[in-house]
Amino acid sequence: MFGSEIVSTLIYQELTALPEAASFAGKIVGAAVIPQGDRLPAVTFSPQFSSYDAPLGGGAHQPGGITFEELRFAITVMCAGLSTDPIIALAQAQLDHFDGASFPITYGGRAYFVTFLAQGEVPLTTVADGANVYRQLGTVYTVDVTTGG
Repeated sequence: MFGSEIVSTLIYQELTALPEAASFAGKIVGAAVIPQGDRLPAVTFSPQFSSYDAPLGGGAHQPGGITFEELRFAITVMCAGLSTDPIIALAQAQLDHFDGASFPITYGGRAYFVTFLAQGEVPLTTVADGANVYRQLGTVYTVDVTTGG
């Protein structure tokens, strides 16, 4: 099981379907870097941590293989400048959409069930890069991926 790829696929599908994301078309990026230039405002998402359900030497070597993975994912909405006005609606919409929600997904011909639980906000809401200033709002989630959908 490669939970980070499964969850990334699901986050992209779900984010692009949100009405608040309509103006972000082509600006939803599965990476942990700030897009530059005309790519802002934008949304990034990336895994920060992953753990399988079995101790080292277990899991894939057991009948049925790995059946559960817990990940930590951050979804961040970014814009240039000091105001969060261009990003607040989508930042709130993604939190409302994912927190406490579960989704079935088929990936690589296998069925999975993905559950999100918000753990906190993305810290450091103002980022300076030389003369450029960026604002970001977002959420860090614990994400559980279970086989069998």
